[in-house]
Amino acid sequence: CMGDGDPPAVVWARATAHVSIGRHQSRKAELAAELEVPAVRRPLGGGCVWIDPDQYCYALVVPRAWLRGRPADWVEWALGPACTTYAVFGLPVERLQQDLWCRGRKIAGSGLASIGRAVVIGSSFLYRFPAERFARVVASPSEAFRTWLVEELVEAVSDWTREGEPPGGEALLEAFRDACGERLGWRLERACLSGEERSALVCALEEEDEPWCEPPRRAVAHGLKLNAARFLVEHWAGRHWVRLVIDRRRIVRAAASDEEVQARLVQAPGLAVEEEALSRALACLPGASSAGWSRLILEAVPPVP
Repeated sequence: CMGDGDPPAVVWARATAHVSIGRHQSRKAELAAELEVPAVRRPLGGGCVWIDPDQYCYALVVPRAWLRGRPADWVEWALGPACTTYAVFGLPVERLQQDLWCRGRKIAGSGLASIGRAVVIGSSFLYRFPAERFARVVASPSEAFRTWLVEELVEAVSDWTREGEPPGGEALLEAFRDACGERLGWRLERACLSGEERSALVCALEEEDEPWCEPPRRAVAHGLKLNAARFLVEHWAGRHWVRLVIDRRRIVRAAASDEEVQARLVQAPGLAVEEEALSRALACLPGASSAGWSRLILEAVPPVP
């Protein structure tokens, strides 16, 4: 409903527990067959995320005509108020690509989309992150993968309770309102949806009830993205498999169906995911075997964005 001359809006809310996947993701490929909570596919980008009442979600809705430059510039601009809000309560938070990090761990993600004449950029203030509940809703090729997922989420993702004492909801909202004034120059006022907006909302909810048009595969082909730099993957080729944690294009944790391959990967911490480096690490394997395992590992690793 937003036009070029309309003022921007901020949507602020809490939600009942559910899992939310990005607009380019597949429910069948990304999520477990049986879920304990509802699943939705949001119109924003980004990956699979857990949503529940232990976080405050927000979205900036801005006329497209207001924004210049690349979408990456929009994210930096839109997440500025959140960085200021965290600082008010003593948390040292900084932006890394589309994420916010605190003391070396991701504490918030974000997603964006152009919808009509508006750009929507969403994120949240995460008070508590239930790693085990989230791991249960993610599609996992093995139970060992799911176990690693819980462990890696604890390592890669933080929450406000882990970093300090979270503020009350009203105090957080007030600080965020002030930060929007300081960083964006906005004076926010509480408002209700207009009649036109309510009608558009009804139509949008009806569209959500239509069958999903599924993308052909999951966003990260053999696993998922833990934060901006770290991935967990498990790739099978017949009876052989590798399970890897990749951080900044280097293997930091590894397991394999072949004990000798696993030993060589474990004995080379920080091994670069490059054909030459893998060939050297696996050089003592028979020639065809070395090439096959190198290929299996390279296929498992997400492409450089």
